[in-house]
Amino acid sequence: MVARRASDDNGIMNTPSDSLKTPSPRLTLYAGFVSLGLATGLPALGFGIAGLLWPWAISCVVVGMLWGFVLYRNVEWMANFGLCYFFGMTTFGFWRGVGSGWMLAGAVAALTAWDLDHFIQRLRDAPNIEHAQVLEQQHLRRICIVNGIGGVLAGVALIIRLHLHFGVMFLLGLIAIAALTRALTFLRRAIH
Repeated sequence: MVARRASDDNGIMNTPSDSLKTPSPRLTLYAGFVSLGLATGLPALGFGIAGLLWPWAISCVVVGMLWGFVLYRNVEWMANFGLCYFFGMTTFGFWRGVGSGWMLAGAVAALTAWDLDHFIQRLRDAPNIEHAQVLEQQHLRRICIVNGIGGVLAGVALIIRLHLHFGVMFLLGLIAIAALTRALTFLRRAIH
């Protein structure tokens, strides 16, 4: 069977398969580069401000630039390596007494860049996705909500110091997990 060619309003000929192709995830790619820039810049800035740690700041920039370079090329292992590297660097920064805010924001940005990198790869691997732009917008909206809630909770955890017994902390952790699960379920239903 021969595919019929149909012209659109501009006179450009399209085959039926052209209309089913998944568009490029430009908005997600842009958000991925922004979060990667933050994941690179915030820990590097924190290390730089702390002084004597410039080699660590430079290594953050080098790894961030490498990750950004291969983000266009669909290299699957780089996102995993980058996430592990930046989590290691932020952990090292916490240990060395670098500002907690810089390290926390860098870790959240690295996790966001990792998630968006994998989302871009999944969109590229699936050739025909209906309503890809809607899917992309929903994913970005969800990640913004999770980053906002997680950032506020982590910021509060950095500011407030409580001395509690392990049992009380464990119970509060279980309650927080249950509440977060319930909130995500509610958001998932509200969005759909």
